[in-house]
Amino acid sequence: KCTCPNDGPCAEFYNFQSDSVEIVCLNCSIGTRGNLCDICDDGYYQTSVSNSQLVCSKCLCNGNIDENAIGNCDAKNGKCLRCIFNTTGDNCEKCLPSYWGNALNKQKCHACECDKFGSFDNDCNLKDGQCKCKKNVKGRQCNECKDRYWNLTSNEGCTDCRCNPLGSKSLICNKKTGKCDCREGVTGEKCDECLPNHYGLSENGCKRCDCDPHGSINLQCNEYGKCECKERVTGEKCNRCIENYFNFTRNCEKCDDCYNLVQNSVNKLKNLSLIHI
Repeated sequence: KCTCPNDGPCAEFYNFQSDSVEIVCLNCSIGTRGNLCDICDDGYYQTSVSNSQLVCSKCLCNGNIDENAIGNCDAKNGKCLRCIFNTTGDNCEKCLPSYWGNALNKQKCHACECDKFGSFDNDCNLKDGQCKCKKNVKGRQCNECKDRYWNLTSNEGCTDCRCNPLGSKSLICNKKTGKCDCREGVTGEKCDECLPNHYGLSENGCKRCDCDPHGSINLQCNEYGKCECKERVTGEKCNRCIENYFNFTRNCEKCDDCYNLVQNSVNKLKNLSLIHI
C-alpha cells in the first residue's frame, strides 16, 4: 500500500544517483512536496500534523514579497525572510526604521529623508512622515527655516533675522544668507545703516545728502543732513558763498572794498536795533 497522505496514489521511481528504487506520492496536497509529501513547499510552513499527515500553511507576508523568488519565509515558523517595499517584521507588516507609511496598503513605505541640519535624527512620524524639527525649523523634512529666521546649516536650528524695522521693507530675511531687504538709501546685513552720502535712517529709508560737489569737502553729510563746507562756502548743502564773497563756481571770490563799507554800516544799524530792543 502506498504510504501517501489520504491514501493517495504513488509510483516507483528509480534513483540513478543512489541506485535504488524510491516510492513517490503523486497527489501531494497544496503546500507540501517531497517523495512522501512530508516537506512544506517553498512559501509554506508547517502548522500541524494531522493523522500522520503534514499540514502546511501559506506564509503571511502581506504581499510585501516577490512571489517569483524562493526562500521568502522560514519553513518551520513561517517568519518572512525577504520583505520588499521597505517593509520589515515577521509578516512584513511594518515599515523599516527611518521609513513611514502603511506596509499593509498601497501606500507602502517611504523614506523619511529628514534634513540632517534641521532635524534631530532620521526618524519620522509613521503616519505622515513628519520629522522632528529643531528650533525655528519647519517642513515635513525639517528642511526650511520659519519666516523671520535663517541659517539652517548652523545645525542648531534657525537664527532670528533681526532685520532693523526702520530700514527693512519686512522682517523676513534671505533664509540662506540672512540678508534683509532694505528700504531706499539703506544698507547693511540687517538694514541698520545708511548708504554712503545718505543720512537720517527712518521708516522711509535714508535721504540723500546732496552735498554740492563744488562747495563741499566731501559728499557725506552729518546725521542731520548738514554738509561739511569748504572755506568761504556756507549753506546746508554748501551751495553758496559766505557773506562778502561771490562767484560760487570759482571758489568764492572776495567782494570789492566798497561792499565792505556798505556791510559795515548795515551791521552797525543791526547792532543799534538790537540795543534799542
